[in-house]
Amino acid sequence: MIPKQTLSTVQLTVLTAITLLGVQFLILPRVLTVTANSTDGWLTIVAGALYTFILTCLALYFIGRHHANDLYTYGYMTFGKIGGTLLLFLINVYFWVASSYQIAAMAEMVRFYLLPSTPTSLIKVLTFLLIAYLLSGNLQTILRVSSIIFPLTLLVAGTILVFSFKEMDIGHMNPPFTNGVANVIFNPNGVFFPFEGIEVIYFLLPFVNKKAKPKLAVFSTLVLISIVYIITYLIVVLNLGEREVKTLVWPTISFIQSFETEGIFIERMEGFLLSTWIMQFFSTSVIYSFLSGYSLSKYTKLKKSFPGMAVAVAISMIISLCFQHTLDTRILSLISFYGFEVVLLLPFVYFLIYSIKRKVVR
Repeated sequence: MIPKQTLSTVQLTVLTAITLLGVQFLILPRVLTVTANSTDGWLTIVAGALYTFILTCLALYFIGRHHANDLYTYGYMTFGKIGGTLLLFLINVYFWVASSYQIAAMAEMVRFYLLPSTPTSLIKVLTFLLIAYLLSGNLQTILRVSSIIFPLTLLVAGTILVFSFKEMDIGHMNPPFTNGVANVIFNPNGVFFPFEGIEVIYFLLPFVNKKAKPKLAVFSTLVLISIVYIITYLIVVLNLGEREVKTLVWPTISFIQSFETEGIFIERMEGFLLSTWIMQFFSTSVIYSFLSGYSLSKYTKLKKSFPGMAVAVAISMIISLCFQHTLDTRILSLISFYGFEVVLLLPFVYFLIYSIKRKVVR
């Protein structure tokens, strides 16, 4: 599979940003409130955005410094064919888990709120078939779909949040750092959680045109997503309070269910959010599946586009079907998150080892 270098800065931003707006948006208030053990989760988002921007820009600099076109090539340059292939396989495992986690979480959400009597296995299989169908095209097809879903997601989320401003109670907000600073801005489980998905930019580099600016795409993505997350976090916490947010599985959805909007054509708005986020889960899983299929073509005989994509989707579907319950989905989320942290820092390992390797050779 030979990548076509067609992505502009804006297109790269869309693909990266839509990957971040998956499960995180719906569970972010709970995760950050529990991690910080306070209502300082919005500060965690700010700190996480800063850390992520620095790490990602440094990683992109390291990749360019050693004249590696992408992270795939960098791995082979650093560890040779066998070591590079092994690492690429492990990255593929991460893609499979990340893709399956998005669909497993989506199926749980659909079962809980929309179709309680429908088997989650059926929902997962049908969704992965749709993913396979979309992947029968190319990256431009995925981009066109993402370019429709992403602004729609922002519009729906923004509209719902605007209508909920009047419900806020400032009394639910505690003074900053009441339980210390460490859990708020130095806990990796909190600061990096909102930005799981930013690492896909490492793997989209082969598809970026020469005029595109990946670092600008990273900056734009983090600023946009941080604004959405901070507003969402504050509105949910200020409406429900710290104690209640900590106990809710899907706090963003639960909050939207808790209020009614009078004077417009519909009073209860969770239906808009649920239907939009089903598409959002789908889009995030599509990107991970695409990157998984592309990665397979690097070290297997699946050089053509669709066979590799089909295998990637099939593996993700099997993993998802093996995790059927809420606790299983939690296990998938942990594997996916820790895999994200490893992949995010992988360029630093490559840079260190390759730099030492070059000095030894000289």
